[in-house]
Formats: sequence, structure tokens, C-alpha cells
Amino acid sequence: MFRLLFLMLFSISGFCYAGTGDGTMTREETHDLAADFELRDAHDRVHRLSDYQGQWVIVNFWATWCGPCIQEIPELNRFFRQHHEAGVTVIGINFEELSIEQLKLAIGEFGISYPVLRIGSVPLVPFEPLKGLPSTFVVSPDGRLVKSWLGPVNKSVLNAYIAPKLAAKAAVNNSQVVTK
Repeated sequence: MFRLLFLMLFSISGFCYAGTGDGTMTREETHDLAADFELRDAHDRVHRLSDYQGQWVIVNFWATWCGPCIQEIPELNRFFRQHHEAGVTVIGINFEELSIEQLKLAIGEFGISYPVLRIGSVPLVPFEPLKGLPSTFVVSPDGRLVKSWLGPVNKSVLNAYIAPKLAAKAAVNNSQVVTK
């Protein structure tokens, strides 16, 4: 009930954030907070953020009524496809109380290729309360919330943040290789 009231109030008040469109969204640094949640996907399977430990995880809150959210989905798809093999994943969290069937239809309609979860009834601390939609967060391989953006993100913005971290990890791994 609380979440439904929350959604109604924010959809009326312009909760959806359009940003500047050029990749220079309002950014807010987060504190190094431990993050975890347990939510169900469109097939009613349980997903825990901790299931992705050891990977960089991009957590994106979105809604079907949010134009900027829908516009960033192709960018998130491209980023996911480009980095999934390197241990980076994207998780979409639909910030509506959609039925499983409605969520499946939205996933198909928008061509979402990454896991999409249904929002629960309990706020996801430290992600919530959200300041607007879309909201995107980066969770480090050790499960800490390390970065967030309010407004739409694109592949370039995500790459600018993640690529140096992947390069640093690769450099460490390469320096540990022993040659004979």
C-alpha cells in the first residue's frame, strides 16, 4: 500500500528525471555502504544481489511510464552485452507493482536483455528512498554501493566508470601470472 501511494505521489510530482541528454546527469557520490536485497524476477525466481558477489553490478530502477527510463534501456542492453563476459552485470528493478504477466510484456516490448526484478514491499536500503527515476547504482564486486546517478545513463557514462576498474583488475591478474 505504501509503495502504491509513493508511486502515485511521485508520478504526479514529476518523479521521472529527464537529465540533460548529453551524458552529464546530476551525479551523486555514495558512501561505501554494504548493499544486498532479495527480489523476484518475471519468472518468480528469487535473485539476491549477493548472488552476484565478485562482479560489478549496475542496478537500474525504472518504470514503464518513465520516458527517460525507456530511452536508456537500449544503452543498458549494449553495456550489458559488451561487459557481461568480463564479470559485469546489469539488473533492472521495475519500480512499479506490475503483475508477472505485465512485467513479462514490458520486458518483451522494450527488448530488455538483462535480468529484470520486481520491486518488493520493503525499501531497498541503501538504494532507497529514490530521488527520481531512472536511478542507477554501481555495486562493487565485494557488495558495496560505490556510485550512483540520477537521470538516464548511457553506455559511455557507464564505460567511463567501469572500464578503468576492469583494466586495473586485469593488470593485477596479469602481474600475478608467473612465466617460466
